[in-house]
Amino acid sequence: RWTTDHASPRFLLPTASGLFATSWGSDFVYQLDLLTGSPMDSFDVQGPSEAIALYNGQLFVGRGGYGNSDTVARIDLALRTVHFDRAGDLPQSMVEHDGQLYLLCSGYTDWSTGDHTTGGLWKFDESNEQWALEASPADSSLHPQDLATDGTHLFFLNNTYGGEVLNYAPLSGLWPASTGFGGSAYHWTLLNDTAYLFDAKDYASNGAVQVYTKDGTPLDTLEVGVIPRQMIQ
Repeated sequence: RWTTDHASPRFLLPTASGLFATSWGSDFVYQLDLLTGSPMDSFDVQGPSEAIALYNGQLFVGRGGYGNSDTVARIDLALRTVHFDRAGDLPQSMVEHDGQLYLLCSGYTDWSTGDHTTGGLWKFDESNEQWALEASPADSSLHPQDLATDGTHLFFLNNTYGGEVLNYAPLSGLWPASTGFGGSAYHWTLLNDTAYLFDAKDYASNGAVQVYTKDGTPLDTLEVGVIPRQMIQ
């Protein structure tokens, strides 16, 4: 057991090279020793960082924070260099599926004006090292999040702060219709083909976990603590 002091950590990624941590409190992604938590290295991604994934020897890091960003930092772990690529607004989550890296961008809401930019699903093209848009919703006021895969399909919530789980067929290019399951999820986790949807309720009282099969059959509802966020095994 260990603790370490880093400002506003967001996501963790354990790898053979160490534990990588993104942060909203600095412009750096940190590399830590898995056993001790001691700092090993850091990478300047020039802004707050959010989702992180390891793909073909490179770290992909979505830039996040409270403002808007359409940038994904690409860190070559062998050369220790950082490149910057553009995708959609607010890169939120990434998964590797069938040998391809997919990125879900939420799109941005300007709370001062009520204006929205459209989210979408992007795929990394290794031939030109660029992100290509695969599908996007028709309604820009819906902001998808929490991309996951079961090895056959991709799944995600269709909206932040109260979404339902949608099932996307890769390469179809067709954004799934809003006929998923759930409907009030703050976040969700797909684990061993079981979907756990987290209902934060009023963000002050105990929340709930709604348990479904990945096809949307309800299994159980569990009362849990305040603002449930993730299920791990």
